[in-house]
Amino acid sequence: MPLGANANSGRHAVKKAGLTKQARAGLTFPVSRMQSKLKQKKVAMRVGTGASIYLAAVAEHIVNHVLEAAHEHSSAKGDKTRRLTINDLVQAVRTDPDTARLFADFTFSTHTSAIQPRKVQKMILTKDDWEKIQAKKGPKAPPAKTGSKKKA
Repeated sequence: MPLGANANSGRHAVKKAGLTKQARAGLTFPVSRMQSKLKQKKVAMRVGTGASIYLAAVAEHIVNHVLEAAHEHSSAKGDKTRRLTINDLVQAVRTDPDTARLFADFTFSTHTSAIQPRKVQKMILTKDDWEKIQAKKGPKAPPAKTGSKKKA
């Protein structure tokens, strides 16, 4: 065997399946998507990897807390349903003072089962998704002109 060569130099190394950042952190929320959104929205000039992990962990914790409280609210009513309604979520958020403060600027829509924030929705969606939503709403009428018209 020549100098500097090891026993595995002629063989192909077997690669292990790569773990995602999400799996390494033990989270359910997507860490890499948080990272790309932080970079895309230019929150700061440089974004460390720990920031996206922390953000995903905090978001996951808040969602978990709200869902547990909603489940407790649903079971306290005596409902034997397995499905949470929007009213269960609203009651869970509004009864806890910390989450009530956190969700103070949010509007809970009653006709759908989605929570739609007032101010944050445009920031979360991609530019293409936002344009599709605006296109579905239809063209807006041009603003009415004000002022007096002078005849020449």
